[in-house]
Amino acid sequence: MNDNSPVPFTQRHSRLLEAHDSKLDDHTRKLDNHTIQLSDHGRLLTQLVETQGVHSQELHRLGLLMENSQKDTNIILDVVLSIQGQLDKNDKFENKLVNHEDRISALEKFAQKSIQFSSFLVKRMLAHES
Repeated sequence: MNDNSPVPFTQRHSRLLEAHDSKLDDHTRKLDNHTIQLSDHGRLLTQLVETQGVHSQELHRLGLLMENSQKDTNIILDVVLSIQGQLDKNDKFENKLVNHEDRISALEKFAQKSIQFSSFLVKRMLAHES
């Protein structure tokens, strides 16, 4: 037999070609499915990047809002501390008023006793002169 002679096409070759065609069709279907999935994943990735951009903007806005809120909180704290200082001053002033009222009351009592004592002395002197 000559090495260059054609190999006869047999039924076995036909079956092998059909099997290879079937496998090729199967691989083509899988490749099509993977291409569709890859396209879907690309679309999802695009949506994810867009969503991430929106979230980044929202986080930036949230940071600014928190910064403004902190400034407002500091202002309110300053006002509260100022009011507390005024209340403390009022308490000290009230205590001084109470102390002055006590002193006035003590002076009034002393004055009454002095008047009573003076009256007693006057009566004694009058009684002694008579």
